[in-house]
Amino acid sequence: MIRAGLFKLLFLAALSVKGQIENPVAIKYDHIVFSVSDTVQGAYKPGTKTKYLFIASRFGSAEVDPSSALDSVSGFLIREIVLVYSRYKQSDNFSQARLNRARWENLLRSYPQLFQSGTTQYGNVCQAGIQSDSTARELTHGFYIYYENRSDAADRNKEIAEISRMLDRMGIDTSCVASEAEPVAAPSEIIPVKPGETASPRFKKPMRAKDPKACRQAFYKNGINDVNAFFRSQIDLTNRQKRNPEKVNAEVQLRLSYTGRIKSAYILSADDEFIKQIRLALVEMSLWHPAVLNGITINTTVKFSLMATEKGQVKLKGGLVPVRSLLKCGNQPDEELFDFSGPKKSEKLMPSDYEVADQKLLREVTERNKELDSVLLVVDLTASMGPYIAQVLEMMSSMVEKNDKRVLSIVLFNDGDGRPDRGKKIGRTGGIIILQGDITLEVLGDAVLRSMKRGSGGDVMENNIEAILQGLEACKGCNKVMMVADNFATPRDRSLLEKVDRPVNWVLCGAYAGINTNYLDIVRENRGVLHTGRSDVSTLHQLKEGEVIVIDGYSYQLKDGSFRMVAVR
Repeated sequence: MIRAGLFKLLFLAALSVKGQIENPVAIKYDHIVFSVSDTVQGAYKPGTKTKYLFIASRFGSAEVDPSSALDSVSGFLIREIVLVYSRYKQSDNFSQARLNRARWENLLRSYPQLFQSGTTQYGNVCQAGIQSDSTARELTHGFYIYYENRSDAADRNKEIAEISRMLDRMGIDTSCVASEAEPVAAPSEIIPVKPGETASPRFKKPMRAKDPKACRQAFYKNGINDVNAFFRSQIDLTNRQKRNPEKVNAEVQLRLSYTGRIKSAYILSADDEFIKQIRLALVEMSLWHPAVLNGITINTTVKFSLMATEKGQVKLKGGLVPVRSLLKCGNQPDEELFDFSGPKKSEKLMPSDYEVADQKLLREVTERNKELDSVLLVVDLTASMGPYIAQVLEMMSSMVEKNDKRVLSIVLFNDGDGRPDRGKKIGRTGGIIILQGDITLEVLGDAVLRSMKRGSGGDVMENNIEAILQGLEACKGCNKVMMVADNFATPRDRSLLEKVDRPVNWVLCGAYAGINTNYLDIVRENRGVLHTGRSDVSTLHQLKEGEVIVIDGYSYQLKDGSFRMVAVR
């Protein structure tokens, strides 16, 4: 008995350290709503669709046996907890209800982390038809813990593959994103998008020409003369270079996006100073007219040579060399190739595997709340958020097409870039990318895929509030905050919420089967607005102790300062 008690103390100590999670909320037996109650004849057979482990409570005893296996699942999503017992008693004074309550209370005391998700279902299953003491003792008595590892590597790779295919359909080249996660030293990464690096509204997404067979080479302004004029004005040769112009030459290869932006440059020269001069010049180069192949703007490369003249100036040596598939294409103006009269009906972008009950969540929320403006959009990119990441991309694609400027900055977070759970600290978990300025789909797509590949989140608790705070620090002009959050993943950093100086619009993904009550508490504390596929709730902070609110058919009561589900439809 002493050894078992010692094990429980050590296990609870480990849970309190794991991931620097704040003290677990004290859940009481009277707070539990039992949504699953059943009677089976004979032995209970556990479900097979979800992984589970078993915690024994011996026949006739309220004690809960310790289980080292719980250490490996404590950070997973606990889907359901079922107490299994037998309908057999040795004494007329025996109370099954009292015994079951004692078992639940022991589990609550011993393993409080099992009760923190706010979405877990609880149930009691009676094994009936037992005729003897010996038969009853042979049955299992205790708790079946059904769980889900939402950061499973195989599932994460499937998510990344689906998002990659979606980006391909959007015409976004993701080949520059590393095939494996790349470590970052800073807790967040801010990607400013300079006005000179963004395309005009007509080329913020791949655009189809009037002729489906149209092609053209990429070109700068009005052609080669403007390329020469650019380098002549941007590069001042040193006296050393002017004395030996024959030694000043370089081979340059530019990688251009479908928007005409320079994504990267490869420069080969024997003169290191000339390489530096060219790189500095390219930073100031404005957009090219993008290449077109098979009737659509594409990513491409263009090569050219630069040389110094006897007059101490820089010019092209020869012409521009496009990729082989564009060699026979001309340089038609945009107005000849494209119809800019208005947006056309776009093809389906959403992956078929991402059909969920709240399929149009983001679209419905933004259409119902048109007053949202100057928005800081904060997006959870952790595991199992694939369908909603796709919705964010689809929403931004529509906004770009309509030249909708409501989103000023986007914050992407993955809960630590794959950092081990024990290394996560409140407010310093990291795994945050911040996009600033006039954000193109290409910049957004690259950042989304990079963040997904760097990490999946790990445990079920995440760093939502840290992401909001860093986003607000970076975007001083953002008036509203929209958080796209996973209903099944409670923020680990709720203690930071008091630092958020404005109400947040909380968009809960996957809340169609009931809302995570932890989020109801967070929204109430923040005095924010809760959004689901069907509802916008802004009155949670006005509720008083004991009052009940109904959201999407489910009832929640404010009890002891926290929300509890009180009825299941």
